[in-house]
Amino acid sequence: MEWGKADYENAARTQEFSKNELPQRERKVAIVVFENFSLTEVSSIAEILRIGNELARGDAKRPEYSVVVLSSRQALVPCGPFVQLFARATSVHDARLFEAVFVAGGTGAGAASHDADLLSWLRQLPKHALVMGLAPGAEAILSMSGRADNPAAGYKVLADDSAVWRAATSARATGEGRGTVQYELAVDAVLSMMRSDFGTGVALELERRINSYLRVIFVDTAERSSNEKRILSERIAWSVRWIHENSDHSISVAALARHASMSERNFLRRFKREIGLTPSEYLTSVRLNLARRLLVDADLPLDKIARRCGLFNGDHLRKLFQKHFSMSPADYRRTTRSVPDEMPEDAGASVFRQRTERGGDSLAA
Repeated sequence: MEWGKADYENAARTQEFSKNELPQRERKVAIVVFENFSLTEVSSIAEILRIGNELARGDAKRPEYSVVVLSSRQALVPCGPFVQLFARATSVHDARLFEAVFVAGGTGAGAASHDADLLSWLRQLPKHALVMGLAPGAEAILSMSGRADNPAAGYKVLADDSAVWRAATSARATGEGRGTVQYELAVDAVLSMMRSDFGTGVALELERRINSYLRVIFVDTAERSSNEKRILSERIAWSVRWIHENSDHSISVAALARHASMSERNFLRRFKREIGLTPSEYLTSVRLNLARRLLVDADLPLDKIARRCGLFNGDHLRKLFQKHFSMSPADYRRTTRSVPDEMPEDAGASVFRQRTERGGDSLAA
């Protein structure tokens, strides 16, 4: 859609009204990137917004998020040895129209902190806009633009009840965990923003949908004494996401390794080291978690649930449940429906880490 000068002026004036008085159909969100930014962080923020749009689709009263990737100049911005992301220049977009802006880090962020055009653009953002960094490199940019440590009061209040927000704020005060903490703060603020726009019901479903994905992107490392988390390498993170999106289909290690541009042996080694499970174990975990949700949320027969989860049939599902959870699918459905508040959040990783008998060179569950 092409915007003329009058369109920009009208939209900017609209932002002066309360969102409740004059709701807007579109919420513009920008992710500003620089050379060698983290694709994992950027893509996961965009994915959360996409899922939110999907859940709220069909309700004309709810807004829709429109995400654009920007940089100081229009260019293909590298985020790895073989990956580049196209970004438009900030100067071609009216800053006054954006509801939220996330600034990524990267080696190019240092030079960008002295870019007068970029800093001027950030200063033109509405006062109510959510403005946050995703990595330490963004701090200098936000500081120079006058937006550091002042993301958006309304969303901060919504996030105050979150354990993630409290822990992250404490870590920021002590100067610890800068990179991961900033990203988690941003995720928390995004969820708060969407709770404000979409309502609690959609927000809870959104958090349920992204919970497993975010847990994998930031894997708890038991070997560390603190609760710090590490970001998966880009290729393994991509493989994890691909497994989640295609768990209802046949998946082979060969295909995963090929898409990750790695040998099968190296892929298996890296995946096990970073995830703590073999690809086969992780795929089975994903399928069982999906089956658990379907058993609770849907009145489908076991055969249909099994096929939707990429398994052969109901007998296959029963054997896996008995092996890993020591109960039948029917018992699980009956128990969790009778006591819904006691339904475990994620039994997959904790259960599968205890099981090492089966090899991981095949993804046949």
